This record gives sequence, C-alpha cells and structure tokens, in this order.
Amino acid sequence: AELSKEVAKASAEAVDRVRKEATFAADTLQRELASTRDSLQRQVADREVIHEQRRAAFEQALDEKLGRLEEALGKEAAARLCLADDLADAKLEDLRQDFRAAQERHEALHGK
Repeated sequence: AELSKEVAKASAEAVDRVRKEATFAADTLQRELASTRDSLQRQVADREVIHEQRRAAFEQALDEKLGRLEEALGKEAAARLCLADDLADAKLEDLRQDFRAAQERHEALHGK
C-alpha cells in the first residue's frame, strides 16, 4: 500500500510536470504566434505605405509628363497658327500683286 501511495504520488507529480510543460509550451507557442502575427501585420503595413508612395510618385510623374505634353502641344499649335498666318499673308500679298499687275495690264491695254 505504501508503494502504491508512492507510485500514485510520483504519477501525480509526473502528470503535474507534464501539465506545466504543456502549459509552458502552449504559452510559448501563443507568444511566438502573436509575435509572428504582429511582424506580418507590420510588414503588410510597410508594404502598403511603400505601395502608396510608389503610386503617388507614379501619379506625380504622370502629371508632370502630361503637363509637358500639353505645353508642347500648345507650342506646336501656336507655331502652326503662326505658320498659317504667315502663309495667308504671303498668299494675300501674291493676290494683291497679281491684282495690281492685272490692273496695270488692263490700263495699258485700255488706257485710263
């Protein structure tokens, strides 16, 4: 009976040690899991910040390029208008000279 009590006591102590070790292991695992979760959340947050910064930089670069293209288009349009004006002026001057020449020929042929 004495041996049986010692075996029971030893068994209870062994069960208690196993419970404590299991509880410690579970606590450790929960802390590691929480740490890993926190680390992953920080990584996701960091990636979102980086993604937002890249998107903002891309939008800014796109806006700048659009501005340069609009400016170039404006200059091209102004140059074409100027060229059209110059061509119109030249054509008008040619027509005036033709008209004066025709007038002079008419006057020379028919007199004043």
